[in-house]
Formats: sequence, structure tokens, C-alpha cells
Amino acid sequence: MRVLAMNYLDLCPELERHGPFFRVRLDPDLLATFLSRFDATLVTVELCHQFAVRCVRATVDAGAASERFLPVSLRQLSTADIRQIGYLFGQVSREQQGGTVQIYSSAVSAAHDDLLCSVTVMALRAMNEQRAAT
Repeated sequence: MRVLAMNYLDLCPELERHGPFFRVRLDPDLLATFLSRFDATLVTVELCHQFAVRCVRATVDAGAASERFLPVSLRQLSTADIRQIGYLFGQVSREQQGGTVQIYSSAVSAAHDDLLCSVTVMALRAMNEQRAAT
């Protein structure tokens, strides 16, 4: 029996623009694979972190796009069942050193009514500069 290696970065697909939002369509088979091995809350948090980082990275200029971004805060995580989520939508509020992403979930591609969580993302370089200044 052949065992396929799982790369956790595959959990979040590539972004697409959807009006003022970024959107991803989740792969139910890939999600089921992760959920068979890991706790649903862990998978949800990791997915939200990856999605938020990609959303913030997509809003920065080309020079800063090569920076590393780190999710530093996750708030208001809902109790939604990740197995019922087909799409994630992200609305980014840019900040000087990163941004905050309001992440909405939906079973369908057009709706984005249910707040899943809010994730704050910071540029890693900016965090190192702050530490050096203190």
C-alpha cells in the first residue's frame, strides 16, 4: 500500500478575487484526509491562518510580497462545522506591518454571511525590527 505524504500547506488552495473579497474553494476530499488524521479545531485554525496570510500577502506591493508573514492572533472563532464549509471569503484591513482578515465561511460560492473568525497577520521583518528597537 502506497502512503501519500501530506503537506499541510496544501490545505489552503490558491486565492481568487471575488469583488472586495478574496475567496478559496475548499477541496472536500483533501479536507477529509486532514480531518481523518487531525482534530477538526486544529485543521480549522491552521486553514484560517494559511488563508489569512495569503490574503494579506495578496494586498501588499511586489517589494514586500517576498516578506514572511506570520499569523499572530485569531479571534472570534465560530463553532461552525468545517465539514460543512465549501468556501472561505476574506476581507483584508491593511495595517502598516500586516493586516487583519475577517474570514467568512459559506457552503456556496456567492454567499459570505457567516463570520468564521478574525486573524491578524504581521510581517516577520517588522516584528524583528521592533524587537531590535526595544
